[in-house]
Amino acid sequence: MAQETTTPPVPVAAAPKQGAAVLLRYGNDMLLMLRDDKPGLPSALQWSVFAGGIEEGETAEITIGRELREELGGQVQVERLGKTPANTWFTASITGQHAANLKRGEGCGHGFFSFDALVWMSKIDGKLGLGGAIKKFMERAPEEIRIFLQSGRNPNLSVLTGIIVEP
Repeated sequence: MAQETTTPPVPVAAAPKQGAAVLLRYGNDMLLMLRDDKPGLPSALQWSVFAGGIEEGETAEITIGRELREELGGQVQVERLGKTPANTWFTASITGQHAANLKRGEGCGHGFFSFDALVWMSKIDGKLGLGGAIKKFMERAPEEIRIFLQSGRNPNLSVLTGIIVEP
């Protein structure tokens, strides 16, 4: 009698969690957060855009609103830029009143950076340099960031990410 063999099931990797992220502009500067210095945290102690994971039952718009309340203590009007495999991206311009009332929630702090400062910071690897998406954007398409900061025109997300994005 032949013995039947079974192959153990192959674990299926969970789909990566979708997130929401925003490029925040104040005048000609970009507002970034200095990420916490926690073990295993991506981009720890690096300047990054405001972002977070979409929780069950949330839309990307709800997520980015929640993240801005948690990380800055306030709400701003955002405009949807597009969707990549990892994030739904937004842009926003904050006013002087918003800037004056910012509160640090998550992260080590936040700061306003000119385009020239972003160029300089993009050359720093590791702590206190740019991290995550903004570092990649500055390496791939700094002109898109410059135009966004200086004119307020939304950047082309396909150019920033190097992939075709959903609206």
